[in-house]
Amino acid sequence: MGTAAEQSSASAEYYKLGDYIPGIHVNGDHRMSNPGTTYRTHGEIQNVSPTSDPSLSHPKRVIVDPGVAAEADLMEIDKETVKTVDDAQKEVEQSPEPSLDEFRTGADLPGAEPKYIRGRQPTIAHHHYH
Repeated sequence: MGTAAEQSSASAEYYKLGDYIPGIHVNGDHRMSNPGTTYRTHGEIQNVSPTSDPSLSHPKRVIVDPGVAAEADLMEIDKETVKTVDDAQKEVEQSPEPSLDEFRTGADLPGAEPKYIRGRQPTIAHHHYH
């Protein structure tokens, strides 16, 4: 008894109800996990990373193997990059905290808004116009 599902909901297919929640499409990014918790052993990670991780081996294949640069040059670039990041981190840690008024600075600048926000129906989008 009671109200029919078709009359009480935008969709009677309850497993799809999340489709009707208005929101912004975002990239889910990679999963976050607690440091030190993994399904692989430490030894397995140490063995796999340098030998088969494409993000580590690709620069060598593209730059070092054809002779564009020496591996020592890449190591020097890595050192400079680490130093730049460390210097930036120290600067941030030593600078005073921003005031509450500064938190919204730039958040409402033209171009900072999303291109559209999804409506209640998946096919409806609310576009931002300038």
